[in-house]
Amino acid sequence: MPRPVSHPRLEAAAAASPFASPTAFALRLTALTRDAVGVLDGGPTATLAAALEDFLRTRAAGMSLDVLRQLRDAAWFPPGRLRVPLHDHLRALAGRYLVHAGRRVALRPDGDPAERAAAWRWVSLALPADLLVGALCSTSSLEPPDDAALLVTPRLAELLRKPCAETHLHVGAGIPFGLLWAALMRDLSTSRLRLRAATGAPPFGDADAFTGHLLAGATVRLLLASFLRRREHAGAAETFDAFLRARLRHIADAVPWGFGAHEAHRGLLHALRLVERRAAPPPLELARRLYQALSGPPHARGQPSSTGEVIANDPLSTWLPWSPGLALPETRLICRALRYLADDGGGDGAFALAFWQYQRIRCMTHGFLVEEPGTAGLDWFTRHYGRISPLRGTLTVLTYSSALELQSRDLSLAALEARTSPEPAWTKVRDEVRELARQARRFRPPPRRPRPEVGLVLHLIKEHERTLPTGQKRLHADPGHPAFGCRFGAWFHERQRQAVAIETALQRHPELLLVLRGIDVANVELAVPTWPLVPLFRRVREASRRASARLGRVRPRWEAGPMRATVHAGEDFRRLVEGLRRIHEPIEFGMLEMGDRLGHAVALGEDPERWAAAARTVAQPAEERLDDLLWELERYRRREIGAETGRLEHVRGEAVALAREIYDGDERFDLDDLLAARALRHSAAALARVGYPFFRERPVRRAPERLFQRYLSDAEVFARGQRPVHVEADATEAAMLRAAQRWLRGALGAREITVECNPSSNLLIADYLALDEHAAFRLQPVAGMTAPEGPPVLVSVNTDNPVTFASSLADEFAHIYFALLGRDVPADAALAWLDKARENGHLSRFTLRASAEPRALLDLSPRRR
Repeated sequence: MPRPVSHPRLEAAAAASPFASPTAFALRLTALTRDAVGVLDGGPTATLAAALEDFLRTRAAGMSLDVLRQLRDAAWFPPGRLRVPLHDHLRALAGRYLVHAGRRVALRPDGDPAERAAAWRWVSLALPADLLVGALCSTSSLEPPDDAALLVTPRLAELLRKPCAETHLHVGAGIPFGLLWAALMRDLSTSRLRLRAATGAPPFGDADAFTGHLLAGATVRLLLASFLRRREHAGAAETFDAFLRARLRHIADAVPWGFGAHEAHRGLLHALRLVERRAAPPPLELARRLYQALSGPPHARGQPSSTGEVIANDPLSTWLPWSPGLALPETRLICRALRYLADDGGGDGAFALAFWQYQRIRCMTHGFLVEEPGTAGLDWFTRHYGRISPLRGTLTVLTYSSALELQSRDLSLAALEARTSPEPAWTKVRDEVRELARQARRFRPPPRRPRPEVGLVLHLIKEHERTLPTGQKRLHADPGHPAFGCRFGAWFHERQRQAVAIETALQRHPELLLVLRGIDVANVELAVPTWPLVPLFRRVREASRRASARLGRVRPRWEAGPMRATVHAGEDFRRLVEGLRRIHEPIEFGMLEMGDRLGHAVALGEDPERWAAAARTVAQPAEERLDDLLWELERYRRREIGAETGRLEHVRGEAVALAREIYDGDERFDLDDLLAARALRHSAAALARVGYPFFRERPVRRAPERLFQRYLSDAEVFARGQRPVHVEADATEAAMLRAAQRWLRGALGAREITVECNPSSNLLIADYLALDEHAAFRLQPVAGMTAPEGPPVLVSVNTDNPVTFASSLADEFAHIYFALLGRDVPADAALAWLDKARENGHLSRFTLRASAEPRALLDLSPRRR
């Protein structure tokens, strides 16, 4: 029997496959064809269909092949059509979701808006939005006014005129794909992609092959543009093939490089043949130098000082210059190309082939960066995030500007907090803060919108492994490091250097606290436990308190309080109790204080019975299972949740048995000793007493201290603790989880802790079928919907990683709004929920009012020292 699956997600994959799949690129497809209704042509379309079936089979949760074929035919062929050129397919796809709305292209308002918005969410993950915007505009004489689709409705737009805060944004990903592509089109002429193996294979197999295809695609892009420009300005009626025969040698003669016109002509032909799958990649350096000469000098020398300069440096800008109220050159090229194919160029096979192959290179790059639906878990997300920086190029120096512009779109941005990882040198920390202040000072908000407050949140990165000098890998949890001799010693030492760098920067420049507003821990949640973070957070917070006291005397008007904290927790967990434990531990051991925040915390909103039914038996490392049991017992001991007798005895017995196995049978201890050892592990003072991270064993007599030291340094204890144990969920655990959630929600509320909700991020990482399943609706219940027991939790709305999830802050509000409408929530109730979340985000921000003032930001400049 088929399991639940998102039908719109499968439809989006089918509709996008002619443009975004490697098979379509290999087939050089320009049209979808069939011999008769229900019967494909036996040629390229049938081959693409077979590849699509293989792709969907593992994602369709048991759907029959016939159902998948029906879905495919509905996506590819309008009724009665046997041949569909790809420009018709793309324009029909765009028209299904989008409509001209004056100064913007918007989501269609007719029919069922919630259903259409849910389907658009999947389409926008499968294809670049600007491709569809350009396709829609190609059906009229209008220029594309923007690169993104407007998703907010009129009433939602009015709500978003109130102050909105983006409080969870990883700034390295705060770039829309269209802008990243524009930068890449210039960067390819001067730099080489340096992809990391750990991020997975890129399109075309490896970094050199990917770079070769990007260079060929960028070269063909200029030839396509030159052809269309000649038609537009000179009125030439020739085909693309005729244009190449007549003009390619003239173009080669004009290429200013040192290898002569003959080599230039060969290089141009080779780029065309590579894109058309008729040649192997040429030497990269030769292809790069040809593209560099062909694209001409950049508009601005040196590093760009604004995103406007990045766009102006796109070689297409010499023909299609950008200005406010117009889309980027790429979107306008798409629009013109599709108009040509739909009108005079309907029979121009050479142009169609070159254009669609170039677009496939672009769409495959988009797919490389954007997380595919169904790739749940933070390990997959980390792979996608690691792909951004090699492609970001010159935009690396403008990430704050790009984030401010993107997140100001379609709402009133009152505050933006950007997250990045700190360098281990205090001067680099200082310079990073100053760079944010500089870019924020130069930022020009949209008309009639206030300047936003800005803040930097530095996050410590969790990592699974370390690399030995031999190239072999070891877990950071392995205590066998020769220098440290304890768990996470090397990891902690590196993060301690970062914490010291923050401390020193604040000591030398307390004014940095105007913008340096928070500390966080992020990345693979399960890679590092909570306890090594406790001393790091304490060190940074104490340094910020000292800086705040100094600023209170010299800059009292800033009202610069100490740095605050947020923790990524409860997003990725093997068992629900593990997620709840990791949410609570930062509170339990003092990392989070009044008014701090939690990132994601989806475990707090998961339905325990539904989770128990879906995860009946789950494997977990023995030591993590023991920690779950000890956390549960501590809650009983403190009377924070009620204990059912049978459950209590079961948990006690399992905890003792697991501990005996992990710590060996000769060690004498009881449950109280185990609970005390867990507390010691999370004590900064206890860790300091043993010299952590340079572990020095001390003679001890008490069992808790022996257990504590053995946990840190004993390789056999570590090995036994890593043994997978299979844990079954039952009704007693579900009841405990429900009680623990109820109590923990109250604990967060009592401390004014806000949960940073990231809808698209959680949709993909938590692998929800649809956004209306999101845990946020249980944390902060919607009027009229069934609410869990216990108090509500403060929830805000954020984007997390815009390019990875193809989104923006306004889009995230819109996605939630349509998800609620799709659950038959009245519009007033849905808007009220969103208004509350908007207000929560604004009130929970770490930023200072003074950071919105250019004069205050100027005080961070080195010229004022």
